[in-house]
Amino acid sequence: MIIRVWRAKVHKGMEVEFWSFIQAQAVPLMHRQPGLTALHVGSILWGGGEFVIVSTWKDLNALQTFAGEQWRDPFILPGEERFLIRAWVDHYHDQVASDHRPP
Repeated sequence: MIIRVWRAKVHKGMEVEFWSFIQAQAVPLMHRQPGLTALHVGSILWGGGEFVIVSTWKDLNALQTFAGEQWRDPFILPGEERFLIRAWVDHYHDQVASDHRPP
């Protein structure tokens, strides 16, 4: 299993509009992806204009099918760039799901 942690810093004053964009565009798109096993979306506590999308994928192939050849880079939807100061993404191997499955 692959954990993908996408983070973004949003221009001041655009946080509410960005949150609406994520709910209307990114979340439905991601929920339609084969191989997506979990999705968590949030914003930083106490404001600050930072958002996170944590997704888990069945395997690297499922993630690559969603994000394409540039899967190591942040996936930015059309119209999303206008909100962003910066976006970055990291990927992790899920050690617990892989190594500690119940018998």
